[in-house]
Amino acid sequence: MTRFVLPRAVARSRAWKIRQRGVASIEFGLTILLLLLVFFGIVSYGALFLAKQMVSHAAGEGARAALATAQRGRDAGGAGLATVAGEAGCRVASPPDEGANWLGTVCTATPQACPWNTGGGAGNCVSIAVTYDTTGWPLLNTMRGLAQLFGPRAAGFLPAQLHAAAIVQISPELSP
Repeated sequence: MTRFVLPRAVARSRAWKIRQRGVASIEFGLTILLLLLVFFGIVSYGALFLAKQMVSHAAGEGARAALATAQRGRDAGGAGLATVAGEAGCRVASPPDEGANWLGTVCTATPQACPWNTGGGAGNCVSIAVTYDTTGWPLLNTMRGLAQLFGPRAAGFLPAQLHAAAIVQISPELSP
């Protein structure tokens, strides 16, 4: 019987392969953690953009409702039209019903003089401001904590509140 002897280079190659067993799974584990962190960061930032878009839309819808209420109130001869219109706008932008206001926004209506009305006519405006507090999002809070690793100002990229405002002019003939 002939005995076959492996050359030293081949023997070292086999020993190296045996020592490297399991390294790929460790590398995969570290890589997948980093990829998941990036993925959830993208998802949470995308959800933040979606919430901002919804808050802006709610403010716009509230302003439209305020204008429609002002027009109906003018026909009825109501007094304090800007205040009533603002309240109606907030009911649309941030409904009191929990089911309809699932985002949990807070709305404020402010009757004011129109900022663009520099002369002639006393145009009244109603500002509908919608605010949403994002501190209740667990994933966003985690991302804020991770952002602190990059410096104290890095967490400022993830806002604690989203705010949108819409101003609608109640024309002078509609104002009491």
